[in-house]
Amino acid sequence: MATLDTSPTAIDSDLRPAGAGRVYRGMNPDERAADRRTRLMEAAMQLFGTKGLHATTMRELAAVARVRMDQTTAMYGSKEALFIELHKSLARDVRKAIAEDIIAKGTLPDDLRQVLKVALVTYFGYLRTHPQAARVLILEGGLLGLDDPTNVHAYIGKYVDPLRLHFRRRFPQAYKMADYQVVLSGLAGYVVSACRCWMTRNFDLSPQELAEHCMFSVMGLVMWLEAHEMAAASSA
Repeated sequence: MATLDTSPTAIDSDLRPAGAGRVYRGMNPDERAADRRTRLMEAAMQLFGTKGLHATTMRELAAVARVRMDQTTAMYGSKEALFIELHKSLARDVRKAIAEDIIAKGTLPDDLRQVLKVALVTYFGYLRTHPQAARVLILEGGLLGLDDPTNVHAYIGKYVDPLRLHFRRRFPQAYKMADYQVVLSGLAGYVVSACRCWMTRNFDLSPQELAEHCMFSVMGLVMWLEAHEMAAASSA
């Protein structure tokens, strides 16, 4: 007949939270894994943001992060996978900063010109303040793409996505045009190209000045959409 183990060790193991495991240096296994992930992300920012993706090896990433090589490959598999996670994390930071600035400045959602102006100034300001992040987002990201390493259009598309809702709400008829998506992607590509040139010139313009340059293209797009929207309304 089986007997119930009522020893303190057995009771503690039954009550221990799932994933807690053995505590080492004050951290359980889940906490240690999260710590390794954080250190790898910091190492990725340092190396990808200075040397670039292609010049960085997995072994260098593991060494800088002070994480064993087998643990590094188990978590990410390749440096490209780590790069994509870093890129997405930085892109989320940028989108959050833009949204917060639009709200802080009291910009009305329907004031598309001002929304885009605030977004551009915030975006450029973030890149200038964080040059390593700028290299990851603009220079290295353009070479790799995001989800598909061979598709640079997927990379440009990530910048277009946050704009689509604003444009669709402001221009519901023009939004249905097939060439609208092409033009919007072209605008995003222009902004990215302007960023690349700006970075190679060591951020010689202020974010406000660069935003003013880009607003000429933005205004051209808005005027084009306004004309199509008015034409659609008059023919309805």
